[in-house]
Amino acid sequence: MDISTSLKVLDLLCDALTTPGTEAEALGRITVITRELLGTRQMVILLREEDRAELIVKTCAGIEAPGVRPGSPLAVPPRVKGILWKLRFVHRIGPLPVGLEGIEFPIAAAPLRVKGERIGVLIAGGLQRPETGFSAVQRRLFGLVAALASLILENAKAYDYLRQQFAQRSREVMDANRRDGNGTDDASRLVVTSLKDPGKVARLLAVSFYNELSRAGFSANHIVTAAAELLACISRQAPLDDKPQEGLAAAE
Repeated sequence: MDISTSLKVLDLLCDALTTPGTEAEALGRITVITRELLGTRQMVILLREEDRAELIVKTCAGIEAPGVRPGSPLAVPPRVKGILWKLRFVHRIGPLPVGLEGIEFPIAAAPLRVKGERIGVLIAGGLQRPETGFSAVQRRLFGLVAALASLILENAKAYDYLRQQFAQRSREVMDANRRDGNGTDDASRLVVTSLKDPGKVARLLAVSFYNELSRAGFSANHIVTAAAELLACISRQAPLDDKPQEGLAAAE
């Protein structure tokens, strides 16, 4: 990878990690970063749907295959699906005689994780120099890309949630924002402000939650019960934050 490509990738990474964006924007950024870094023509992001034990295709680039359609479960033979569903580390999958038209082997697959929990799979294939395969360095690099992709997706999820909250035009949030001198009702601008000061938005949403419960007719005792349940959720979550996260490693 030459210096100009390296600078382009670093610029993309900085933009993806520092500029709030929607899930669709995040998926687009991950696609570009993956293809630029690994020199591949094909890329797929799958997200786990635990209830149905399905891998849902969120986005794909450079692939025209009937079993790989955005928004639909991945339609591949059980053996391949099983490998991807159980995937814990970077894994190279060589050519398989299973009739997967449109997919260029070998492919590299890596799990996407948020707080140690697997949320999906990142797949890259169609090497521009297929004779070299995926080297050990490329597999390690791919693992790092997957870790960054997980972070980008997590940030996008938080951004989308905040956009939904602000889209409801919470009067408390808007009034507080104007009192602070921001002087705008633009939801996207408010989201960016809240990401810079999460403590502020947490307080504003707490006030909004209290006012909505009051308007709905809940008594002070009921609201205290709701607050106690929030504290109980924090207590139940605390041990999870202390669990060691699995490290990335490259399989053959």
